[in-house]
Amino acid sequence: MAKGKKNYYLRESDDTLALPEVLQILMANAGPVELRVALTEAAKYLRKANRDRIKANVEPDGSPMTARAFSFGNRQPAMIFTYRSMNGDESLVALATVSHNRALNYDGGNWAGTRPDPDGEYFTGYDIRNADIRTFRYDRVIREYRRPPKRMMRMFQKIGKNLRYQRKGERVEIGFTGISGKIASEHHYGNPDKGTPVRQLLGLSQKDQDAVKDIILDHLLEGVA
Repeated sequence: MAKGKKNYYLRESDDTLALPEVLQILMANAGPVELRVALTEAAKYLRKANRDRIKANVEPDGSPMTARAFSFGNRQPAMIFTYRSMNGDESLVALATVSHNRALNYDGGNWAGTRPDPDGEYFTGYDIRNADIRTFRYDRVIREYRRPPKRMMRMFQKIGKNLRYQRKGERVEIGFTGISGKIASEHHYGNPDKGTPVRQLLGLSQKDQDAVKDIILDHLLEGVA
């Protein structure tokens, strides 16, 4: 990870692919256009391969990433459910306490406990993960669970959209920048102070190495022909 003034960058530099001599010779004699096209196509392949693995929570060697810990601390949840917010986002909520048919009462600029909800549209509870009392609408509850569902435990479902590639001469790199780079770096290298285990987000599998060699060879041979 390279850290700039206001920029973090996690790139696939720890996993460098050494190309066979025949490819190195072809690249050395290729025109700038053919070389640019070959490297760009290889970079696109690597971006997609890594993006798919990250979303599936699988490391480059095929092993599953260390699962995300879901801790309720000392509180036993009274209700676990998936909830759809006003903007359409779906999230997992765990409540330690639940008051049905009651909603938070906003009075004179302050939250003044809860009020009865005679229409039965709302319920209120203590949100364990956000450490706060919240009110929810019954009609936005998607599903209740006895324990957190596996699909909601998956990590990195959106960060792959920020995976970028760049070409530097005869070298291509893929990586994350900005806040995505900061988050990715913390997981990729681990953070003992925060209890974050190492989860290798970027890398080259054997399949990736073979595919990149084939992509570069095919494009450079087209230029020779």
